[in-house]
Amino acid sequence: MKKEDNRIVYLIDKNVCEVGFRFVYHNVDACKKCGHKDLCVGKLVEGRVYEVLNILKTKKKIICPITENEMSLAEVTLASIHTSISTKKAVENIVTTWSSPICENYDCEYREICFPKGLIKGDKVRVKKVEGKISCPLKYNLTHVSVQPLL
Repeated sequence: MKKEDNRIVYLIDKNVCEVGFRFVYHNVDACKKCGHKDLCVGKLVEGRVYEVLNILKTKKKIICPITENEMSLAEVTLASIHTSISTKKAVENIVTTWSSPICENYDCEYREICFPKGLIKGDKVRVKKVEGKISCPLKYNLTHVSVQPLL
């Protein structure tokens, strides 16, 4: 699956809209009543990380009725995410089921990689790039990888 296969057209605040910008989508109750909701948040999934791929030109100026900011129309996709997986599964292009390790070491330097934003236990992911072995303090056999969620 290529990154471009899951493009979503989305309205995003013009102040932050640039190619490569990443954000975590969170539901906002006020958006449910907005006339732009289908174009804006209608296809996004709560808690997932998205990345702006392309900014589209529009003839009409769109203002968000909630923030009162000008919006840009952009193509976004689920962003690739850096995480850890079992070294046995750390093979580029393999599709696997993701889960975080069982770990209560909250001061670990790898904490953000093992528990990244945007992934939920049981997600199917494609390993895009193997980054390297992790020196886990708990001796888990883990490898740092970049994955693409497959929703």
